[in-house]
Amino acid sequence: MSYYLGYALSLYARHQDRLSHVLVSDPYETNRNFYYPTPYEHPIHSRRGDKEITVDARHAQVDLANIPFVQLRDGLPERLRTGRCGRMMRKSI
Repeated sequence: MSYYLGYALSLYARHQDRLSHVLVSDPYETNRNFYYPTPYEHPIHSRRGDKEITVDARHAQVDLANIPFVQLRDGLPERLRTGRCGRMMRKSI
């Protein structure tokens, strides 16, 4: 699914649009109880193999990685950019 979203972005992205990927440090990345690094103490219980560990959400490291992509929007015909690429309707006389 994300491949198709990136492909659509390549075709229709405006000049100011960016593609990025959020990287979260381990063990927060796969923890369902983690949403964001809090500015206050917030313990989260997690499983590490057969052990249960407690980590603090405020210590999570979140990095934003910019992903370069080719912008093809300016090369598309105007009718594709505006969404008017459907069949031409015949006018009845």
